[in-house]
Amino acid sequence: MKVEIYSAMRGLDQIDRSKYVFVVMDILRASNTIICLMEKGADNVKVVGELDEAYRLKERGYFLVGERLGNAPPGFDFDNSPHKISQHNWNGKRVVLTTTNGTRALVTVQDGYRVVIGSFRNMDAVCQYVKSFERPIALVPVGDRGEPMLEDELCAQAMFERLKDESVDWENIQESILKKAETDIVKMGETYRKDALLSISPNETDITPVLHDGLVLRNPIGRTGNP
Repeated sequence: MKVEIYSAMRGLDQIDRSKYVFVVMDILRASNTIICLMEKGADNVKVVGELDEAYRLKERGYFLVGERLGNAPPGFDFDNSPHKISQHNWNGKRVVLTTTNGTRALVTVQDGYRVVIGSFRNMDAVCQYVKSFERPIALVPVGDRGEPMLEDELCAQAMFERLKDESVDWENIQESILKKAETDIVKMGETYRKDALLSISPNETDITPVLHDGLVLRNPIGRTGNP
């Protein structure tokens, strides 16, 4: 099984993406916002790279979720906080998500054979799913505007190890991420701490969100391309 890591999305333009199963990881916070939306009832989430497209969809009745540089853009219903998202029922609601890094990464690799949203929360479920295709796997720790971020890199490394059926030192990973996140917690408040704690909890769900035709679907897609 071939597994490669593309830190901060570097090198993705040098491979034939159509042959790869991608796992996109934006731990703080887009990956976990998507997972929490689906844990709370959303069947799918439309991801867009630009604000203009999100605003057009709001006119069609979509709820807008997301951020730019950590803050909700004007007119958005929610920012990119998985904790806040987890406090609401999203059953039957149409949702658009756009973020500084995570959704743009999804748009970049949407031509992959499969594109999966990964996190600590669904790690083993994602590993089981992507291994079933017997194709090369590209782990994409998204980073921040071209620069690696510790939480994404540690998630990718942990997933690399789990794909090889190796054990992971979860406690050490969590301590490292929380220590690094302290500056942002001071700046952004207690909600950000809750976001971080939620986002680094391993194997809390078997939800395996998959991108298909611009929508992230809650139910995994099989080899034929159908849910």
